[in-house]
This record gives sequence, structure tokens and C-alpha cells, in this order.
Amino acid sequence: PHNINIAKAAAKRAALISRLAVHLPRGKYLRQLAKGLMIGKISYAAAAVTIPRLNNECKGPNAAHRAIQVAINDAARSIVGCKRRDHIHVRDLLERAGLPSLNEVAAKAVALETWKCFYSNEGGGGARNP
Repeated sequence: PHNINIAKAAAKRAALISRLAVHLPRGKYLRQLAKGLMIGKISYAAAAVTIPRLNNECKGPNAAHRAIQVAINDAARSIVGCKRRDHIHVRDLLERAGLPSLNEVAAKAVALETWKCFYSNEGGGGARNP
């Protein structure tokens, strides 16, 4: 349910970035908008709803995760200025665009939440949580 809503929102934001690419120069401005509008929306709940894949032996992503990754890829294409028919490898595309993959976003979110569990000061008196 929540993943489907995030996938729809990511697709809308990718379309917005594509429309903005007509009026803005490709590169740092579009990258900043994509990170703020799209990656921010995806990452705020990534630790709760997405399980990071640690190796390629894990089963493939479900339909909602695939749709989110496709939206990220579309935004990256808008930033770089290439089309789907150019068949650029996704890893290279994301690297050139400066955007993280959904798996990278999920891994970072899980690592951040884990760090917060161990080092937050919510234990009282500045004590570290056990």
C-alpha cells in the first residue's frame, strides 16, 4: 500500500523533472531538484518499507520497488539528457546523473536508523542507548 503510493509519487516527480529539463540546463540544477523532490520523498520511509538487497542472490524486487527504480532511472535520463532507446547501463546512468539507486537509499536509511538506535541521547541524561 505505502510502496504503491511512493511509486506513484516518484513517477509524478520524474515526469516533473522531465518537463523542467526543457527549461533548465541539464546538470547540477536538475540534479538538485531530483534529489530534493524525488530522493527525499523516497528516503523518508525507505527504512520502514524497503529491504536493502545485500547481494545479487536475493530475489528480485516487487512491482512497487521496480516502479520506484524506473522512476529514478527516468529522472536520471532527464538529468543526463539521454533517452531510453540509448540503452545505457543503469549503474552508469545513475553515476553520471549523481543519483542513488533505490537499494542505496534503503541501505543508507537502514544504516542511519541503526546508528540512531545506538547513539541517540533519548535515554535520559545524555546516556547512550544500550
